[in-house]
Amino acid sequence: MIVGVASKDKSNQVRILNDSPYVVLDGENKKAEFNMESLGEFFNIISSFDGMHERFSREFLQSFDIHFPSADFNALAKAYEILCGDSFGSPEEYAKALSVLSKYKIYKTNIISEIYEKVNCRLGQFIKSSLEKSFPILNWVGDVSDVVGDPDAKTRLSEIIRDRAKEVFFTDYKKGGITAFWDEVKGGPFVEDVGKLLTDMSVADEYAEVIRLYDSSDAVLFLEIYCMLCRDILRKGESAKLIVSYCVTSCEKKPMTDSSYKRILLTLKKVVGDDALKFLLDGIKTYEPEIFDSVVDHVIVVSSGRGLTLDDMFLLCGDLSEYGMYDKEQMLVRHYIEDAENIMELEAFSERAVSAACFDEKTKEKIYELLDGRVNVEGQDSEIFAASIQKNLPKDTVCTNSAHIVAIDNLLHMKKGDSVKMCLKPYIKQDFPSVLSKNYVARLISALLKIKTTREDQWFILDLLLESPDIFLKQYMSALVMTAESNPEKWERTLEFIYASPNARTKRKLESILSSSIVNSGLKKKNLDALGKLLSDKSMRKYYENIIDDAADEIKERDGSIVSKLFGGFRK
Repeated sequence: MIVGVASKDKSNQVRILNDSPYVVLDGENKKAEFNMESLGEFFNIISSFDGMHERFSREFLQSFDIHFPSADFNALAKAYEILCGDSFGSPEEYAKALSVLSKYKIYKTNIISEIYEKVNCRLGQFIKSSLEKSFPILNWVGDVSDVVGDPDAKTRLSEIIRDRAKEVFFTDYKKGGITAFWDEVKGGPFVEDVGKLLTDMSVADEYAEVIRLYDSSDAVLFLEIYCMLCRDILRKGESAKLIVSYCVTSCEKKPMTDSSYKRILLTLKKVVGDDALKFLLDGIKTYEPEIFDSVVDHVIVVSSGRGLTLDDMFLLCGDLSEYGMYDKEQMLVRHYIEDAENIMELEAFSERAVSAACFDEKTKEKIYELLDGRVNVEGQDSEIFAASIQKNLPKDTVCTNSAHIVAIDNLLHMKKGDSVKMCLKPYIKQDFPSVLSKNYVARLISALLKIKTTREDQWFILDLLLESPDIFLKQYMSALVMTAESNPEKWERTLEFIYASPNARTKRKLESILSSSIVNSGLKKKNLDALGKLLSDKSMRKYYENIIDDAADEIKERDGSIVSKLFGGFRK
């Protein structure tokens, strides 16, 4: 556009800006001002003063809803040169030019009809050169066909797309290009044409072997496209499962990566929801049974992990149980239990697993053994979890860690009239006590000394410790020696138990442990004498004195005469 400026008009000062399409005429200085670079093709056309200039201004620009001049005129001028000039542009050049026209509302004019015919005439050439690069051209033809009155255009274009899709997905698959083709088609007007081809089971059956040869990435993409285009995949039923089996078979032969399986399950979940795994397994079991076990193993690996929720885990187990695949269930459960990040998740699992119909009895036993492996016997943060395991575990299942935790808790919460034997009976069957953790042993001994016991209880405890690893009895004796004054009844009953032991070998072992406990206690003579006075029975006091004498001999043998002088007065 040409603009004249009056210098005396203060409000109408004009200067040329970058990309400005204006020409300013300076009458005083007799010159014109304009930005040559910004004018580009537009300037070339309007300054040509020939038929091209006239057609551009009077016909081409009148074909669009343009009311004001703008920098876009350069792009329009460039498009005009390509579309209306004598040269033959490439698919890329035509696509770029038509994309400029697509920004505007187009009216039917002679020049638009000419451009449309010219593009149609060269369409075969463009497609042969590169269909993917020609998609913008096809889209433009489809859009403008209604404007110029060509009712058969969309049918022709649909046939072109279907033929090309058939080549890309099937007949010329080895040449590649599925991803590039789909990137151009999706979201465009031709997606339904591709859908009709890919969801046609006669086509899928014809090219089943080709699908089975896909790379993993292409197989997964094919399935994603199929699920996207098959609007009612459940209604398709067996046909859809067959497609799934083709794609998974292809992936298994490559072999498939975990990420590919994740994409497959996610894709199926979008269209069939929680039935995704069942849908997948049904298809494989029916049409590709030879890879069924391998598929299940892959599914377990990609489904487990820290992203697996408890609900999802039970859904997966339910699907596996339908096929009687309890060994696979155990694999999945092992992954879930080992990967669980906190005890609360495992507590919830324990509460649900006991009544879950998807687990057989053997699997339930394995579940609670695995759960027991997560119990921390070193600390006291697993008490609720351990109690849940012991409450729910199947009959005759051995869960040693939780048994040890609950045993201490039960001891400390014994009610009046309860016996230690009945309190510990369920846990003795589960190898209690056998955990040799230093912290645990100390906690158990502390509990045994803390509780009130009858003579029968005390003797039962000593019998139990005798049958357990030596560390328990040794630690108990050592602790009892140090706390005898506050546990006089336990102290006397322990001496009675040792004295009354019918087995000579057992008796010598008990006496040796008690003697060593006394030696290692570091107690002085007066303290040890005080322990003897706690015994109400004269024969027990005499028996205790003999043990003290043995302790003195042991110290003399171990440390020599100098140290033994400290204990010289023990002998009577």
